[in-house]
Amino acid sequence: MSPKCAEKKDKQYFENMVAYQINTFTFKDTDGDGVGDFNGIKEKLNDLRRIGLTVIWPTPLFTTNKDDFTLASMAGVQDPMKIDHRLGEESDLKSLIKRAHDLNLYFIADLPLTISSDNPEAARQGVGGVGKVRLLNLAVPDVKDNLKKTAAKLIGFGVDGLNFAQYGYKYPAGSVDSNKLDQLAAEIRRENKDKFYNGNDQFIFISDSSVDKQNHSINFHSRSLGRFPTTPQNVCTSSDFMECLKESSRTGVQQLKRNSSSLPLWQLGDISHARTDSLFSLNIGDQVSQASSLATAIQLFLPGAVKIYYGEELGLPSAKGEDSQFGIMQWEETNKGFTSSDGNLFFKTLTEKQAVELNFKTQYEATHSHLKVFKKLAQLRTRDEVFTDGEFNNARLDGLTVFIRSLVGNDKAFLLVANWPSTDKNAKQFSIRDVVKLFNLKVSAVELLIDHPLNILNSWHLDIESKLTLNSLEFVLLRVEILA
Repeated sequence: MSPKCAEKKDKQYFENMVAYQINTFTFKDTDGDGVGDFNGIKEKLNDLRRIGLTVIWPTPLFTTNKDDFTLASMAGVQDPMKIDHRLGEESDLKSLIKRAHDLNLYFIADLPLTISSDNPEAARQGVGGVGKVRLLNLAVPDVKDNLKKTAAKLIGFGVDGLNFAQYGYKYPAGSVDSNKLDQLAAEIRRENKDKFYNGNDQFIFISDSSVDKQNHSINFHSRSLGRFPTTPQNVCTSSDFMECLKESSRTGVQQLKRNSSSLPLWQLGDISHARTDSLFSLNIGDQVSQASSLATAIQLFLPGAVKIYYGEELGLPSAKGEDSQFGIMQWEETNKGFTSSDGNLFFKTLTEKQAVELNFKTQYEATHSHLKVFKKLAQLRTRDEVFTDGEFNNARLDGLTVFIRSLVGNDKAFLLVANWPSTDKNAKQFSIRDVVKLFNLKVSAVELLIDHPLNILNSWHLDIESKLTLNSLEFVLLRVEILA
């Protein structure tokens, strides 16, 4: 008898997670005060599960400055041990976490590294910061102790991970490094080793900066696909966005292969930097939602874990305005999908035309939409072996960018072909034969899974000689069967 083959090790949930970052204030209001709450998130959990999300990440949780609902207000934490009463009570948060677990969803919470300057302890505990926000000085002994107390409180609630939240604020050079955060994560893990909801090895830590050492406690660092990795202060423009994204993904994929540092958590928009369209410096007119959908599709095509900012699955634009308030989640064509309040909303709303097209209900009921494309890709990346375990590569073809996911020994591969224009916004035609030749594939069959945004059919069998045309900011997802 031949030796028994080694069993394949199951991946942990977080290795390919699709985490969904929610601004709690603007997601869903259930008590009619015009402000989102924990019960609103709980009400929508099943909808989030149905579109392929695996982790929810609501923020804020704790008491913050009450003067407005800007990022600075949210980051100005007044009391990191007290739940913000505008969002609900502790019992509501615990109920939300329990309901998430009942639906096989995981829950990440922010562990804030910021403090309001109005807090009497801010001068002693803080370092750096802007306006009413100070970053906590980890060199102050009781700062670490207090962070560990907050972490223990959240772990007691049953959260599955903690994010060291800086909310876009940067520490002064030399004041803190990622190793200090990693040491703090190690201490939290050690001191709570018997209290984690799903076991110590299932609990994760996330930070804004990478940890470059073999034995690390921080699992992930947020990696923006909208900034060049070697010069992160340089934001991608619309014209170089694809090159920027390719450079970011190439760097991150190498980290995934080496596993000698914290791993990239791919993100586009987030609560600190607005939505994906804020990355587009060139005027793309009324194609903002299409560009966001394409960027998000590429994000979901990457190996590893991703973080989706609420509304990006719908192609929602950033909220505009001098006060930098966040926009509401668009559940229906009217704002009543967000709240039952008849008063004026604190938050930005869409135009009437946008609200009709870019709401959850309409897109979920449609045969084809940004949301349906998102759902298909999100489910593929957590259920299909090629996505969970496969390799990633990309190539250029006559102005088009082609991404591939493949797995040695598997008889299929996936190809995403995108027309992201730099300056030439013309339609581009390509043949299936030329695409597969880029990666030296010999294929027996080709199936068109997604043709966005023009697809009417759910699937479409193609011939190797078939030619397809992509207009500006359109993409297709192909599944090919590989000959042995």
